[in-house]
Amino acid sequence: MFTTDTTPPVISAVASSTGATSATVTWTTDESSDSKVAYGTSAGVYTTSTSSASMVTSHSIGLTSLSPSTLYYYVVVSKDASNNIATSSEYTLTTAADVDATPPVISAVASS
Repeated sequence: MFTTDTTPPVISAVASSTGATSATVTWTTDESSDSKVAYGTSAGVYTTSTSSASMVTSHSIGLTSLSPSTLYYYVVVSKDASNNIATSSEYTLTTAADVDATPPVISAVASS
């Protein structure tokens, strides 16, 4: 007897790690599914997304070209082989401050 899969993946263990202009979002699903992170700078408004079509249970998506010291809102989305889609609740991440790598300029030095 043929049964149709109508159950979306279960998303769990959503986490993020951040740098000044990048972040990595990770999560797990209970079945193989693709990976997508939708994100933006306003709650509930996701203007950008990054995805991978690889069917996995341990998901990791890198976000790039982010602004330093900025709060981002995001959701993760996973779709299984039967096109059942699961979307997480909303999470937040804050990028790190930009590191000032410019050395100071020393001027007006006099000896006595």
